[in-house]
Amino acid sequence: MRARFLGADPARRALLPRLEQVGLADRADDLVQAFSAGMRQRLALASVLQQQARVVLLDEPYGHLDPPGFLLVDGLLQRLRREGATVLMATHLVTRGRNLCDRGLVLEAGRLTYAGATAQMPEPAGADGAGFAEGA
Repeated sequence: MRARFLGADPARRALLPRLEQVGLADRADDLVQAFSAGMRQRLALASVLQQQARVVLLDEPYGHLDPPGFLLVDGLLQRLRREGATVLMATHLVTRGRNLCDRGLVLEAGRLTYAGATAQMPEPAGADGAGFAEGA
């Protein structure tokens, strides 16, 4: 149903390669309601691939994923960029985002504190790379 809504071929043969790419081909016949949060995130990524969009918006694409899922998102972002898509991503995983993106924005307490090349972004504060030092 989702594929048809997005204007993509809803035939099983057209969807299986996308499910394979996100590690869900073996669950193609399962009800989505039975999926874990991480599996639903992978399904959303398959939907992104199915659309073949030129501009892709990703909001916390790493959410609910395990380490192999993180690598899946990294690969997806790299692939989309190679194919010429523009990708806009919101993430709290700043270090991961800066390694995959050309430009970045940093918002702190609702204020824009940085806009520019990711190579010049200030280093995140804390070991998890989730925040920035005050005044950075």
